[in-house]
Amino acid sequence: MGRILSFIIFFFVAAFLLYGVYMITGGDEFLPILRGTFKYEGPLSGSTETGAEAPASESGTSVEVNRETTSGQPSPSYTNPSTQQLSQQQPAPQPTPPQGFSVADLSPFYKEVRVSNVRAASYYSSDPGQFSLIADYSLKGSVNVTGWKLRVNKGGEAVIPQAVEDINITQPSQVGDIILDKGQTLRAYGTQSPLSRNIRLNKCTGYLNEIYHPSPSFPNSCPTKDRSDYIDFSGRCQTFIRSLSSCEAPTPQELNQYSLPNDLGCRSYLDTLNYNGCYQKYRYTANFFSNEWRVWLNQAMPFDREHDRVLLLDQNGLIVNEYIY
Repeated sequence: MGRILSFIIFFFVAAFLLYGVYMITGGDEFLPILRGTFKYEGPLSGSTETGAEAPASESGTSVEVNRETTSGQPSPSYTNPSTQQLSQQQPAPQPTPPQGFSVADLSPFYKEVRVSNVRAASYYSSDPGQFSLIADYSLKGSVNVTGWKLRVNKGGEAVIPQAVEDINITQPSQVGDIILDKGQTLRAYGTQSPLSRNIRLNKCTGYLNEIYHPSPSFPNSCPTKDRSDYIDFSGRCQTFIRSLSSCEAPTPQELNQYSLPNDLGCRSYLDTLNYNGCYQKYRYTANFFSNEWRVWLNQAMPFDREHDRVLLLDQNGLIVNEYIY
């Protein structure tokens, strides 16, 4: 009887101890205890090695850092993708300067303005030569080219002057620096200006061809005449208006043919077919100004007639472009 009672007491004590272990471990390691093979390998699930809370990610979930796996090997550490991307970025490539120069000799506008259409003074005529500057579409913003120089191998130079942007022939011209935007062109000639000034072309400058006879002539791209402006005139007047080309102004003799009282409206309209009339009508319309500037340097261009290297220098003497021919 005593043995039976001792066995019963032992059974209840053992059961109570096992239940305590079960409650402490949460049941995760209960079976290994029963097998006698329990081995503690690290912190309990959901905690760090130091017992502190695991760091939280931006989404609110915990991130385990440098925690060992059950195999004893460290788990992969977390790397910020943006940090990894920055570490892989390569430095911007340095521009290649012309031969004999360094990167320190290059202008902030290097290769953003190009030299083109270089022509030396002619052997056989009085043509003193020409060149063009083209603002590339890579140009950021705009650039003031007045004071820039073209320098050749022998040291000769051509300097970009100022010009008149807004030509109003009824008022004094306002001269200013030449500001190029991307896509714009400056054409420079060695001759003297037929207008006694350098200019920016516009929708109406074609009317100036028959007055100043520039060479080469200005584009004949004046605005098309609106037929509704003259539809009420006589048939003879309308026929004459339609016979005029885009930038052609009537001659004084032609104007006198429409001086009779019944042609006064026609005559008034014909009097506007010239640069001033075109300017007054279209000056404040969209795209009035052209992308082309024209300057006349009144000097023989310094270019060699056979071969040369032309350097375009900004106001600080830094290299903008190299042109070799």
